[in-house]
Amino acid sequence: MAMDGNFEASNHTRDLTNIQLCEPPKKGFSALYPLAIHKTVKRAHPDVLITYNWGAIEAVAGALLGSVCPVIHHEHGFGSDEAAGPKPRRALARRALLNRIYKTIVPSETLRRIALTQYKVRPEKLRLIRNGTDVERFQPRRNPQLRAQLGVGDTDTLFGYVGHLRPEKNLELLIRALAAAKLERAKLILVGDGNSREALESAAKNSQVEGRVIFAGKTPDAAPYYSAMDVFVLSSVTEQMPMSLLEAMACGLPALCTDVGDVSEMLGRPGAPAIVPSNDVDAYASSLQALARDSELRRRLGENNRRRCVAEYSLEKMVREYEEEYRAAYAQCARK
Repeated sequence: MAMDGNFEASNHTRDLTNIQLCEPPKKGFSALYPLAIHKTVKRAHPDVLITYNWGAIEAVAGALLGSVCPVIHHEHGFGSDEAAGPKPRRALARRALLNRIYKTIVPSETLRRIALTQYKVRPEKLRLIRNGTDVERFQPRRNPQLRAQLGVGDTDTLFGYVGHLRPEKNLELLIRALAAAKLERAKLILVGDGNSREALESAAKNSQVEGRVIFAGKTPDAAPYYSAMDVFVLSSVTEQMPMSLLEAMACGLPALCTDVGDVSEMLGRPGAPAIVPSNDVDAYASSLQALARDSELRRRLGENNRRRCVAEYSLEKMVREYEEEYRAAYAQCARK
């Protein structure tokens, strides 16, 4: 059940026969909406209810009415409206609900700390499961054909971002830093789409780098684009444990990221030029220069990222840990 009515993600389940889509109830009087959710969920007779982020908090409340089934809630990050941290009203709502459900799962140490200190979730009701990625699908490769199609030369340095074009990703910083770095043989590719695209196109034009910023748009498979990049870049003001960074690490790419969420820990706390302060254009530009000019540094950082990803952030490890929690919650339901 997509709480906002957007079922676009179902496109990724076409080959699965055991998926059913459930429309959310229509929004009415907000105080009664959890009751409407309760009735909708109860009709589905679930053994376990899985909820994600603040947008599904009314489903958590609805499932608690009459104890429909065990609930596992996932907190995976914040939008631009909570970039500086959770809003007090939302924190209070989580305090009231999350200790009454089976468990809350978070992917980052940052979110674990927030859940303990601000949401007051009891330690036994909380689990940290770090994100993982498919290290077989995402491997170190070169894609000279795609580079040529994109107009990127053999001696050019291609910096690349993969993800939504949204305000909290702060992609204008990337564009401004690219202009400030004054690298004649460097280009930037933004793979993805979103409501910030028009503003970013204007920013590239105003910074006089529009010819060096490539807007690739949305793609169902980012793997070929990672293989075309020389450096993965992330400039967000808020993150937790970004999947795109994991994919880039698995592809053996060096990364340049702002110091947000668990990003520095994911990379092994390497410091500059891999990690720079958030919103610091000069520091970002300086790191762009360092990475563009030193191919040996790029190789060394990329190899280290691949090793860390395979050892710590494999898809198999993540799935195994989720399975443990889902089966335990199901067992609790079966005992009732």
